[in-house]
Amino acid sequence: MVQINCTQKLAKFVKNGINNGLPRTDHDWSAHLFFISGRKCIIFVHKKTLYTVMLFDIFKKDMTHISRLFLEAYIHQLKSDNILGSHEALIRDLNKEIKLVSTDNDRKTLGAINNIVSILQGATATGEFADLESIRNFASEQVNKMPWQALDYGCSKNRMSQMLSLISGKTVSLL
Repeated sequence: MVQINCTQKLAKFVKNGINNGLPRTDHDWSAHLFFISGRKCIIFVHKKTLYTVMLFDIFKKDMTHISRLFLEAYIHQLKSDNILGSHEALIRDLNKEIKLVSTDNDRKTLGAINNIVSILQGATATGEFADLESIRNFASEQVNKMPWQALDYGCSKNRMSQMLSLISGKTVSLL
């Protein structure tokens, strides 16, 4: 089971369906609700790799399908980063049960969330991004290529690729 630790802001937006978390696993995420150009957006950051997935222009009615929206956005982002390959079945299997839980105040992922949101909001405020589509393109193409000090200056795209390869190898060897 995958847990998505929601910040208080996202938990208030979701309202119901937020539970207490179980012990952390290698497949857990943190998520936060933020605004760009008056539109609600949700950022998901993988706790181990800092891999980032975003949903743009979200409405309250979408919250009933948040697990499915997250999974499809995750798969789309992996395709965009040329990581998915033969891992799609594994990703779908690992994420077949997604549980929204309250925040665990993980400083590493919350710091990454704050940095990315600041970059996006700052670029929007200065006019660097003309519209939501240009922000979406930047997020899809560039965010997971940024080096992180928390990853010893590695980028999250490479760390996610390594993690999926390791998991695939373990799955194959168990068969």
